[in-house]
Amino acid sequence: MHSIKKSLFTLLVMSSPALFSMQLDLQEASAGPQETVNEYLTSCKDGETKKVLQLLKANQTLRLQSKKDKNGQTGLMLTAGNGHSDTLKEMLPLHMKAERQMQDAIKNQTAREWAEYHDREDCVNLLEENR
Repeated sequence: MHSIKKSLFTLLVMSSPALFSMQLDLQEASAGPQETVNEYLTSCKDGETKKVLQLLKANQTLRLQSKKDKNGQTGLMLTAGNGHSDTLKEMLPLHMKAERQMQDAIKNQTAREWAEYHDREDCVNLLEENR
């Protein structure tokens, strides 16, 4: 039975790349909450400003601002610690004060302290101004 499904899938892909592309788009569009959180955290770490803002605005009920990775770091911490000041500047208005003061599970540090630890002066200054 499995080989029949695989053969049908191969046939579909080979005969209609556009259909395969549509299927991939549908899978991406229907990502679950955990996939969305992972995508958000990765985008924060990589400084992908447009993607971060898009995810924050499109998923307000998930409260992405308070979600943490396996090390207890929030998107704000990942953005600040990696020195993405442009992204950080856009993110700050979307974060409540309590979220800016959250601490990670590694060193019990806030986003500002992570930025300071990694010598990201621009990010430290932004976080100081927006306490």
